[in-house]
Amino acid sequence: MPLSYTADQLTREAQLLVTELALLADFVIGEGAGLRALGLKPTAAFAQSRHPDDLHKIHELDVFEHIERIERYVRDQQWSQEVPSDVSALRVAVERTFSPAVVNAYEQEREESGEINVPAPFDAGATDIPLGYFHRGILANLVAKATARLKVDQNERLTMADIAMLIDVREPTIVTNAHRKNFPTVEDGNRRYAEPFEALPWMQKQGYISTRMPASDSDVVREPEPKNSEMVFVPVARDGSWFGPDCRSGGRFTIGAKGSEVKYTDYFAALDALLKMPTPHWRRPNAHGIHGIVTGVHFDRMRRTDLEHALSRTFTAHGRLPT
Repeated sequence: MPLSYTADQLTREAQLLVTELALLADFVIGEGAGLRALGLKPTAAFAQSRHPDDLHKIHELDVFEHIERIERYVRDQQWSQEVPSDVSALRVAVERTFSPAVVNAYEQEREESGEINVPAPFDAGATDIPLGYFHRGILANLVAKATARLKVDQNERLTMADIAMLIDVREPTIVTNAHRKNFPTVEDGNRRYAEPFEALPWMQKQGYISTRMPASDSDVVREPEPKNSEMVFVPVARDGSWFGPDCRSGGRFTIGAKGSEVKYTDYFAALDALLKMPTPHWRRPNAHGIHGIVTGVHFDRMRRTDLEHALSRTFTAHGRLPT
């Protein structure tokens, strides 16, 4: 997922976050508490100014490690076992520190100061820049995107706003697609939700890239899992029948709406084509062995290994999902 800020802008907003937290510690605990928490001496430049650009070692602080892991998670889809706690901790820090009142003050400060030439971090004159120029909403946006991605990875219900954020479009666009039944949704308390496994195939068609999960929750570098151990999405019809290996007839799989049918000899090629259809259609045998067209209403996840084994034997009668 592309992120629209520079490294310097991220650094400066992180400096601002830590500055505000240090000032809060001074107010609540006592003068100097913020400095002690940062491991700074009373003679440090930041001790005299309490200005973000005097925090020269921001990249060495734990908070920046949290930010960098979250950034890799959102930008590079890189999972780490610390991500959930990173997101939770940074969310609290951002929400409590950059409250609406504080953000409004920053905006007013920028408006009153007008356009100014902002030096690079730590350059001469940087410590004279009003704090409002250090805030761009970068951290709040990172937290929001990471929170939405976590819902997908932890199989939690998605709001339409979550999906809009994950594929970088406006929420009304997602609502329109939901009404057109491009992916299944449910309403609860006058709010529309989607289950991740049902919305994910459509999201991937719109450019969403799934998180790259390691073989285990450790950060030890491992060889990637074999392709056949992956989970794949398989369309399921209203009657519970699914597009399985036993949908083959005459050695081929037939997919597509009536009049636009295409035949495939390879099951996974046919499955891939089905996933790209706005509404999947395929032929499968009924209770009497007669192949008729059915329409997919949702998707189920299955292990690729199970499907490959089923290709060489009869998995279940009449294309029913295994129990």
